Amino acid sequence: WHKKLDSLIESASIEYDLFRYPIYDIRGRLRCTDNEWTASEFVGHNDSGRIHCSGNWQIAPEGVPMHLDFRAENLPVDKELKTALPAETQFVWDEIRPQGTLDKVLVQLSRKTPHTAVRTEVRILEESSTNASSGTSLRVKPKSFPYLLSDVDCDISYIPGYVKIHHASGTNGDSRIAMGGECMPREDGRWRADVKWLPQTRLVVNRELLLALPASIRDSLVKTDFRGPISIFGKSQIVFADSEKNDLETAWDAQLAIEDGQLADGSYI
Repeated sequence: WHKKLDSLIESASIEYDLFRYPIYDIRGRLRCTDNEWTASEFVGHNDSGRIHCSGNWQIAPEGVPMHLDFRAENLPVDKELKTALPAETQFVWDEIRPQGTLDKVLVQLSRKTPHTAVRTEVRILEESSTNASSGTSLRVKPKSFPYLLSDVDCDISYIPGYVKIHHASGTNGDSRIAMGGECMPREDGRWRADVKWLPQTRLVVNRELLLALPASIRDSLVKTDFRGPISIFGKSQIVFADSEKNDLETAWDAQLAIEDGQLADGSYI
């Protein structure tokens, strides 16, 4: 004989041990045939965020092979989300200081064979135009470069031990920063980001930008009273802080290109 179950779930809640982000008001369909379980049409909420889930798993003495897909939309970037993240990634959060909401977050949890760890894969997709009118678009103001970037547009993926920045950009008035790159942990446990500046990067020198720049660059621009846009070409490396070292480390292998720049004496360069 076979065991079968077909049930509709309503008004449930969950907080997964390995990602303690509470989801409320869950509803969906749960089916079982013998030891094969299937979840479909599941949807829940956290504040304005809407989370969809589907997948399957097996119950067996030797372990629980599984595959679950989550799709979160309009997800608030708040303290609840930060504290649910692995501790190693929270230092990155503290550095970039995000605000607003995320358009879409895709999460895949899988375990193909018994007695192995659950593999987590994440993809973050944000379109700059989606929430601009409501004022909830994603914004960042990095601690080491306190220059507010609004209308962030990005495509970032994560697998254990590796983050790929397919592209990321943001604006501040007429200025735009655009980059790609990758992040991975070093032997000492600190995460290192290798960033490539994309051609769309164009910074208009003004007081807000000058206050955010390192003193070595700022002093040169102030001394010449430089005005106008600057483009950045090349690469940078960033080593994030951790529980033992609070300071972020940076290294630059980049060039500045001046476009219609003007000095204090009125001459153009």
